[in-house]
Amino acid sequence: HQWQQRQQQQQQQQQQQQQRPQHQQQQEGSVDLLDMYPNTPRKHRSKEPYPVDGHAGAFFNFTSNVDAHSFDWFRASEIRECHGNTELYQCSRTCCGVWRAPLDFHFNVDTGTMLAPAGPAGDRGHGIKEPSVTQPIEAANTHRDQGAVPKVGQVHYSKRTTMLRHMQFNAGDEAPIADSFTSNHPKCVHCKGPARPAILMFSDTDWQDNDAQEDRWDAWQKAVAEEAKQATDRGQTLRVAILEIGAGNNVTTVRRHSEMCLGNFLSEGADARLIRVNPDFPLGDGENYLQPDGTEADRVVSIMDKGLESIRRINQSMTDMESGTVQAA
Repeated sequence: HQWQQRQQQQQQQQQQQQQRPQHQQQQEGSVDLLDMYPNTPRKHRSKEPYPVDGHAGAFFNFTSNVDAHSFDWFRASEIRECHGNTELYQCSRTCCGVWRAPLDFHFNVDTGTMLAPAGPAGDRGHGIKEPSVTQPIEAANTHRDQGAVPKVGQVHYSKRTTMLRHMQFNAGDEAPIADSFTSNHPKCVHCKGPARPAILMFSDTDWQDNDAQEDRWDAWQKAVAEEAKQATDRGQTLRVAILEIGAGNNVTTVRRHSEMCLGNFLSEGADARLIRVNPDFPLGDGENYLQPDGTEADRVVSIMDKGLESIRRINQSMTDMESGTVQAA
């Protein structure tokens, strides 16, 4: 039933588009985010929402986090966000494609309700509205004094000194996109209807993935598998480490992908290990990776600790090995 409704809406939009004067059609198409309709062939769906230079080498970052912090440090060509990120927006109706939000955009937030009411977007200040009558003034002042403002780049513990440095704007996109973010409720760059963050939520059938990003991830996996195969043919062995940090059992997307990659690389002859860092669920999930009887249980290195502390210890161990303080295994 939903699909039939979408088809009807699409047909109506196509008819309206054909009835518009030619000059108006050209003007509306000048945003250059290509096709507006969800049944557009994949290769024509949308252009990249940000510039991507080069390609990934020996490293790729696969994450289910939607905060886009990966772009602070990693190049756009080596990031795969399987649930999207909150810096990208999409139409909440039927228009196709995703685009990035302006870096200085932030919401006007009512600190009493923590909602963003209709009206203009936050100015270039803090974007805080007066508290609602149901909120004690003391609590509002405390919130204001702490500076805990809901805004891109303002986090609780420290500032992001390299915020989104690898997620830039495409040339010519700033002006048309900025027009859609003047309201506290962003609008679609195509139809000017409501826009939404391009992130995957539960039971979300309308989320639009960044197809080009997914394609880069798929191509990189195939390249690693091919490299492993060629090394095996030469009588050599490609060594691969899959470092998984903090992937729990509630949403197992990352855990499943880690073990899938491990299996694929092993099948091509690689000496692969999954290093699973998790204080609660550090063991393998797949039957062949289960302890103690799994046929490949030794391929999962379990670290029962928190992520940051584990990274610090791993980094220190690598530093010690490079300096000759300790011997590598």
